[in-house]
Amino acid sequence: MEFLGDAWSTIIIQPMVNSLLLLYWVFFSNFGIAIIAFTMLVRLVMVPLTIKQSRQIKAMNGLQPLMKQLQEKYKNDRQRVSQETMKLYKEHGVNPLGCLGPMFIQFPIWIALYYSLIKALPATPESLIGLSSLLYSSLGFLHSLIPLDNTFVGVDLSQPGQGAGTLVMPVLVGGSMWVMQKMSTFPSADPKQAQSAQIMLWMMPLMLTFFSFQLPSGLALYWVASNLIQMGIQYFITGWGNLLPSKAVESAP
Repeated sequence: MEFLGDAWSTIIIQPMVNSLLLLYWVFFSNFGIAIIAFTMLVRLVMVPLTIKQSRQIKAMNGLQPLMKQLQEKYKNDRQRVSQETMKLYKEHGVNPLGCLGPMFIQFPIWIALYYSLIKALPATPESLIGLSSLLYSSLGFLHSLIPLDNTFVGVDLSQPGQGAGTLVMPVLVGGSMWVMQKMSTFPSADPKQAQSAQIMLWMMPLMLTFFSFQLPSGLALYWVASNLIQMGIQYFITGWGNLLPSKAVESAP
């Protein structure tokens, strides 16, 4: 277990901490902008997967009329419906699990960023020493940046969202997540799938909003920036999707 902890620190936490401090230095000692820039770099690396996800969502949306026909044709045979649905997916090159790829990939990034924020924004003198030990010798000039300015537009990025002054971050997290999910949620011909999608539409935003009250606001800033970038990519591929029902997906740019 100790080996795994050392590997996690060396392979994940240390590079992330050094990247955050380097971006902090580049962007004139503004840690909030450093987190936004870090988010953009992460999303840039994930662009091919994100575009594939958006196209899969658009393709599945286009299959809904055919799936509805299958539901009506085999309404008394659920097994046949499942078989024909999978056959339909295969014929059109659609993989439902491909819609979840970026979300699963981001979970370890969120966890690593959480620990990196704790390391980069230490609360005690002992933690400052720990931060110094994580910096690469080749980036020795970063030592002069410690301790970092942990405020961004009046929000303490090292602390959870608390009070009226920092309520905005959790609200932005939940709101942006809801809009992003609404844009990428396609109407389903299966009532159970539609119900599950509706539950997820509200569950994820509420869950992340709750976490935003418990975790450092810097992580909430990452979530907001990531959601906004995803919304932009989603709009480019499918338009407003299900966010504006009066606009057909085919009208996307």
